[in-house]
Amino acid sequence: MPTTRLRVTQRRFRVVSVSVVTILLLLSAGVYALRLFKDLGRQDRIAQFFDVGVEASLPTAFSSFNLLLGAALAFLVHRAAVRYRRYWGILSLLLLYLAIDESCQLHERVFPAMCPTVPGMDGEQLPIPWIPFALSAALLIGGAFIPFLLGISRRTAVFLVVGGVVYVAGAVVFEWVGYWMLAHGTERRDLIYAVRRLAEEGLEMYGVVIVNVTLFRELAGRTFVLEPGLACPKRPGD
Repeated sequence: MPTTRLRVTQRRFRVVSVSVVTILLLLSAGVYALRLFKDLGRQDRIAQFFDVGVEASLPTAFSSFNLLLGAALAFLVHRAAVRYRRYWGILSLLLLYLAIDESCQLHERVFPAMCPTVPGMDGEQLPIPWIPFALSAALLIGGAFIPFLLGISRRTAVFLVVGGVVYVAGAVVFEWVGYWMLAHGTERRDLIYAVRRLAEEGLEMYGVVIVNVTLFRELAGRTFVLEPGLACPKRPGD
């Protein structure tokens, strides 16, 4: 029976991942720049397709896909690992949840319905941000993963931590900055708010890229054959 092999080097995976994120952010920045100097009118619907701040957009779809890819990579490591299999599995589930949250905007829909609102400077009612809950969850999960991070290779642990911190900086810190700006008179169409949005989404996407590249490197040296049953040889020391 013929075997189909898909060869993707670590360098190619890293370059493609970083390049796609950079291109998407530049396209979104171009959309914001056009809106400053020109009323796009009906063409704004096309521009929204490249806006990182819009739910139904190319950057949002890519972010969801990239998180799903991370979940799949972590699951493959989980299947192949001898040690810390439970942690790799939990990491896969966390990335899967984040992918669902990114595509469905769960935290933006659920928390505003549960939390009271406060008036912004422009009269808009702003929900009390979910930031304290997210930060607490991030700290609890990080603490629970300490034995895992101390047990795996230092390089892998460092890059997983860096990727997680970068992601949380965008998803939590810069989102809180957005709430603060709206509550103090900044409008969503202002340039400074657009720059903040680019920073928020950019940090999230680059954080996922760092995690995915690290997970992909963990799979290096393992051979996966696409058959009715997935062959996944184990490697000592995982």
